[in-house]
Amino acid sequence: MISAFALAAPPTFDSIKSNNTPSDTYLLDRNQQPLQRIRIDKTVRRSAWVSLDEVSPALIDAVLASEDKRFFDHGGVDLRAAASAAISNFAAGKAQRGASSISMQVAATFDKSLARGSDGRSVTQKFDQAQAAWELERAWSKQQILETYLNTIFFRGELQGIGAASEQLFGKSAHGLNAIESAVLAALIRAPQAQRALVERRACELLQGQSRGEDCPRIAYAIDKWGSAAALRGEHDNLAPHVAKYLSAASGGASPFVVSLSNHNGAHQASVHGSTSSPRTESNTPSPIATTTLDRDLQIAARDAINKHLQALAGRNAQDAAVVVIDNATGEVLAYVGSSGRLSQAGEVDAARAPRQAGSTLKPFIYALGFEKNLLTPATLLDDSPFSVDVGGGAYTPQNYANEYIGPVSVRTALASSLNVPAIRALTIVGVAPTHATLKRAGLTTLVNDPDHYGFSLALGSADVTLTELTNAYRAIANGGVASPIRFSPLPPGGRVREREPAPQSNLNKPHSPSPLTPPPRGEGDTRLFSESSAWLITHILADRGARYVTFGFDNPLALSHWAAVKTGTSKDMRDNWTIGFNTRVTVGVWVGNASGTPMHNVTGVSGAGPIWSDVMEAAARKYGTGRPAAMPANVVKRHIEFASPSPRGGGVRGEGACDAASIDCATKSLPPRGREQRVALSELIEPSRDEYFIRGTEPQSLLIAARQASSSGARIVSPTDGTIIAIDPDIPDAHQRITLKSGDTQHANCWEVSGESLGCSETPIAWPLRSATTDVVNIRLLDRNGEERDRIAITIRGNANVAKR
Repeated sequence: MISAFALAAPPTFDSIKSNNTPSDTYLLDRNQQPLQRIRIDKTVRRSAWVSLDEVSPALIDAVLASEDKRFFDHGGVDLRAAASAAISNFAAGKAQRGASSISMQVAATFDKSLARGSDGRSVTQKFDQAQAAWELERAWSKQQILETYLNTIFFRGELQGIGAASEQLFGKSAHGLNAIESAVLAALIRAPQAQRALVERRACELLQGQSRGEDCPRIAYAIDKWGSAAALRGEHDNLAPHVAKYLSAASGGASPFVVSLSNHNGAHQASVHGSTSSPRTESNTPSPIATTTLDRDLQIAARDAINKHLQALAGRNAQDAAVVVIDNATGEVLAYVGSSGRLSQAGEVDAARAPRQAGSTLKPFIYALGFEKNLLTPATLLDDSPFSVDVGGGAYTPQNYANEYIGPVSVRTALASSLNVPAIRALTIVGVAPTHATLKRAGLTTLVNDPDHYGFSLALGSADVTLTELTNAYRAIANGGVASPIRFSPLPPGGRVREREPAPQSNLNKPHSPSPLTPPPRGEGDTRLFSESSAWLITHILADRGARYVTFGFDNPLALSHWAAVKTGTSKDMRDNWTIGFNTRVTVGVWVGNASGTPMHNVTGVSGAGPIWSDVMEAAARKYGTGRPAAMPANVVKRHIEFASPSPRGGGVRGEGACDAASIDCATKSLPPRGREQRVALSELIEPSRDEYFIRGTEPQSLLIAARQASSSGARIVSPTDGTIIAIDPDIPDAHQRITLKSGDTQHANCWEVSGESLGCSETPIAWPLRSATTDVVNIRLLDRNGEERDRIAITIRGNANVAKR
């Protein structure tokens, strides 16, 4: 009897090998190192094809001893084994032993009609299987048959092939298997689902047959390692799970997954060789692999920094963290850790893309817009004292983090030290709507509501942002005010347009030179948020360690071994904290909190996210260098300035004729004529004198910048506060819409003037009707009885129909 298969030529070895499809794909980093294993076939676990010379000789010996002792001696069918099995089965009265050679088993996989049934194979099937084996032996070499057998046989459960079995069970490649591990795998072939005791007994019999019976007690230990091998694989194969999910979603989740990734990455495939934790592939049978922009070393550094510092925060209810690192020039994402993994109760949540409250991280954009509109300079003095902003439904009263206030403070100090009240005052100057528009243009897509929804609390982080988008927005500051998209796929060939300056070797702890980062073509997807000059000023402030002192002191995690600009943020009730910063080469963003949204205990941006940010920045600097700070733009000028308070902050009255700072002429507030001496008296300086930077045309004409002057009596307007914005409610009667004009001097009569109109003098506060305003901006002056000005402020009134009619 000759079957149809026997009359047809068997498939070629090359066709079987080329049709082998691994069940997993890998994300690779920018240097072709493995990052993430991705399961694409969940019906089986299969590795890339493993050649026979990549298999441990110990395994080959064990398999032949177990399955086909005379494999290299017979022509496809072991007649001696078949006769022995027939005698044994006849004596037992039932089929107990099979006699299928390795060649017969391989041939049976090519023809479904030869598949083994629940009662074994019929006599006809056995005959056809033998015929198929003889045909196979004529077409293939023994080595090809054995190699195919080892790559197609099932070992345990879903594990098909020696590559998957050795890697999944023992955490190593097939060439690294020892005699004991080989005996265990060979014992599994006859009964892949056998109980452990049976596997141990069969493995011991194989070792005894090889005169290695003394190794039998070690079989149990080898099997015990199965669980630890799986854990070890997880450490090496699970470095970027959230990136894999993101790329899958971004490509529409097409099937198979690798097609989506290849399309996303420019159809790039590669082979990986080397460590036992790497995906092993043959050059002629590559695993389906997608290359990303990530850097494995930096990814591991970010993961380790999260683990290290979250463990240090044990007891403070901080379970989750995320890190994003972006190359400034290309927008390529170099590291992306979306969760704290095993430390988290929600490790599947991608915290790098989850909307969270921004805290103080949006302040740089407010001040940058103020610089851009020539409304603020780094030397502008803002009043850090309690005040309220009317928001229609009530008053918004911002507070500083520690509920402490320092009075007049420069924009430089206010931003670097992250003071809340000055930021609100700056926002009242710049405007909520323009700031909101700028943040949207910076790529913060989570600002889905209109500006009025956020109001002035936008300065303190009432808006939700994602770490990824916020980090990229800061990258726009690093790039001179130009925003551009990020990318997870490498630049195509020819994307290089210029070389970066090499990083100084002194910045590197590693002996090799910095890895190059490739700048992209400028203009593609770029959005200018503000001028290079405004961005440079913000960067200069965020890198100013001295200006940071008021809030953070000098010794803090934000002080690196190299130059960097940085900003922290903490949201309400300490539910989120952030540290975002950059050097010339990379921007690093860190978020720490809880995926559940529960508050942390006494964890701020500098104590939670700050140490993680510091470690990751240092790791990036070691590998990529830091670069030099950008040169001062031509449109920025430097001036030496002095700050002085009209009266000491600690109290007291200045004497007549006292001057605000040394070498300043009291009358002209400028330097005295050359060659002329001027004797001066000193008051307390608001901030130390310094060189300050200004966009050309906004520099002060005087070298002295002083706070708003109060009289020697100490009288000041305490209500309303300077910069207050009040909205008239059309539903409330005019008689009930008044503000109280109140002075801090309760011992003398206070005379009031509003927009040039005298309201008279009174020792008690005066109620002034809002509808009386004739302009949107109302100037209020406090005078003594002689008409000398004691204080002045300006407030804004919105919704006044009388003003609109005019």
